[in-house]
Amino acid sequence: MARVVSGPIIEFAVSRKTDSPLYSQVTDHLKRLIVSGNLPPGQRLPSSRQMASEMRVSRNTVLMAFEVLISEGYLVSRHGSGTFVMESVPDQVLKTGRAETPADAVGPPPKPARISRDAQRLVEKTRTMKEKRSAFSRQPDTSIFPFEIWTDLFSHIWRNNRVGQLNTQDAFGYLPFREAIAEHLASWRGVTCSPEQVMVTSGTTHAMHFLARLLLEPGDACWVENPGFIEAKSAIDSVDARAIPVTCDDRGMRVSEAIK
Repeated sequence: MARVVSGPIIEFAVSRKTDSPLYSQVTDHLKRLIVSGNLPPGQRLPSSRQMASEMRVSRNTVLMAFEVLISEGYLVSRHGSGTFVMESVPDQVLKTGRAETPADAVGPPPKPARISRDAQRLVEKTRTMKEKRSAFSRQPDTSIFPFEIWTDLFSHIWRNNRVGQLNTQDAFGYLPFREAIAEHLASWRGVTCSPEQVMVTSGTTHAMHFLARLLLEPGDACWVENPGFIEAKSAIDSVDARAIPVTCDDRGMRVSEAIK
């Protein structure tokens, strides 16, 4: 019977004072243990419930870390037996059990991929914006996400999937989903719109960048709340438009001041 490791994993404590998601911290910790040899090939890990209890995180946090490491080839799940370290992990690990460092690498370092000047400018602006994170940066509270409900619904959909759903769909998004959004907006927000007026994006930042490219030309001036949503300015900067900060008070943006 495989021995279940406990020490190195249980000693780990996540930090709730950083921007790094909890599941990402657990993922990185387990990866370090595997690459260093503290979790040898074939080693069985504790159950997700046990690890969650010892780390004082939700079980879904541990399950997400497991899923990432399984997809990257570090772990393997065996039905009815548990989760194990792969016999051969993807990192180049030396016989000493440590991960290969840049000094160990053989040959010249790879050349950076060539990207357009527009892409380079966008990458640099994105990096600058990340360095200026503030209270208005968008950091959703993932701890309240209904992972179990989401997993059940996701599994149900894929057990009953149709081939047509995998083919190219409307660029505005899946029509039944847009119809449900339009109905929700009418019932709960009093917004009258048709599904043809709804476009599905991957999130607020994606929507901001899409609107900036749709509506703005280089050099255009665009008002932004100050203080306000930092990604909005990033989207405006990405199309070489000018973000004009407008002071806000308890009633919102001071439009009269902006007009002046």
